[in-house]
Amino acid sequence: MPSGLNLRYWFIDPFGFEFTVGSTLRRDFIGTFDLLFEFFDLYRSPSLHLRFFFGAGTLLGYQNEELVSNIRFPIGLSLPFVNHPLTLSCFAAPAMVVAPGINFDVNWGVAVRYNFGTASQMRERDRAQSNRMRSLQDGYDRIRENLDSTKKELDQAISELNKTGGELSAAKGQLNKTMEKLQDTKDELEGTRSELSSTKIKLEDTASKLDTAKHQAANMKKELDDTKTQLDSIKQELNRSKKNLDDKARELKEKQFELDNARNMMISSELSAKEKEEEIKRLSARQDDLNKEMDTFKKEKESWERQSENQKKNRIKLQTKCETRRGIINEDGYCDCREHEQWNSDRSACVCVKGYSLNQLTDRCEPCETVSYEGNCVASCGSDEKKIPLEKGPHKWICVKKCRKKNEMWSDRKNSCVCRDGYYRDDSGECVPRR
Repeated sequence: MPSGLNLRYWFIDPFGFEFTVGSTLRRDFIGTFDLLFEFFDLYRSPSLHLRFFFGAGTLLGYQNEELVSNIRFPIGLSLPFVNHPLTLSCFAAPAMVVAPGINFDVNWGVAVRYNFGTASQMRERDRAQSNRMRSLQDGYDRIRENLDSTKKELDQAISELNKTGGELSAAKGQLNKTMEKLQDTKDELEGTRSELSSTKIKLEDTASKLDTAKHQAANMKKELDDTKTQLDSIKQELNRSKKNLDDKARELKEKQFELDNARNMMISSELSAKEKEEEIKRLSARQDDLNKEMDTFKKEKESWERQSENQKKNRIKLQTKCETRRGIINEDGYCDCREHEQWNSDRSACVCVKGYSLNQLTDRCEPCETVSYEGNCVASCGSDEKKIPLEKGPHKWICVKKCRKKNEMWSDRKNSCVCRDGYYRDDSGECVPRR
């Protein structure tokens, strides 16, 4: 269908239905009805949300002079705007065609819907802002009236003061003393103002330091991973050095063995005294060279042992840093979070995922007994919520809003759902704005 009308209504937060009517230029007719389940957000910001939904439904219509019908399972995304009463959505629906013949098909579509709930909230927000502006204007008018009346009283007081000039002359000395006290008070206020200014500067410096600390904490996780990579590189280099040292030790032993054999053969050989003396000098020179190589080898081995000890200390330090952030060293040697935990950049530590809380005794994240309809742990349900048991999952109870209709709220006094302020219930039972 090139175009059509689309209606979606949510009767419980995650559950609703969608109805679509479409037609072609040849006057073919198609209608769909789907039950939808929209249970979590893929993205959330102050201006828009991105939600995932799926469901099941049917398609029925008349196309190419034939009755068409199928059973389908839509899967898609919704993009409701927070500050505008519009919602964008798209979907794809694998379908089993029932008529005119058994077959497999894929339906798809995009929609732009006007969100009456968001529009009503925006109107209510604008109305509240207008009421605040009127209230501020009334307050300003009252202050203006008070100032006018005060001005009249001041004029009368000035007239009386002119009549009582003699009394003021007598009280001049007392007024001078009062002025001195006022001057002292002014000096104290100036000092206080200066202190407040310095305090403000200190607070701004503290805020800047906190932002810097937060940035440093966010980089702590990366530093841990970089440290692990450096340690692995150093470990590989130490292993190569260890192999080279072992090869060199074996080579030095072979050279020493050859020298000892040559010395024994020379002693047992039938050489002249002069030849034996020359052979002894040559073997002594080779022994000196070998002793130098042995000394060099010992120094290299001592250096390797120091590096190996530093490597061990650095790994212990890495493990300590990881454990202070509630992390563990995984099989690959990286600092990772335990089960039911995730990394929090603001805290620079592992925290429990939604629906789990930290047990101080076991130091593990365990499922909460009661969760809100958004999946957060709560101690108890609110007055406008009811507690429902869960048959599946790790949680026992979930808090669900009692009032599901638009513009309704819970009243403890009436123990029932009532319309919000500025709304009344019409004959159909819906809460509509008052005229």
